[in-house]
Amino acid sequence: MSVDRAELELQVDELAEQYSGQAFASAIKVLAADLNGDEEELLKEILLQRGANFDKAVMDRIDARGWFQRQWDKAAAGIEPGSSGGDSGRDGEKP
Repeated sequence: MSVDRAELELQVDELAEQYSGQAFASAIKVLAADLNGDEEELLKEILLQRGANFDKAVMDRIDARGWFQRQWDKAAAGIEPGSSGGDSGRDGEKP
């Protein structure tokens, strides 16, 4: 079996649509078992690239003041300036 990068990318996409988590990892292992050494290295490159793209997408969302930043801002809005936010309403006495 000889496959090129485009074919492997398509197969990875199809598996990602069908499976997630451990089931996806298991499907990738089955795919890798049918590949020769060079094709397996190509598969590794594709998977590493996909992982890096996912990490970059998450960081881009945070940098663009996406959902995470809005949630952080909402949580911080209820904290008084100069307060740690953890002891509101306490007079400083130890329990």
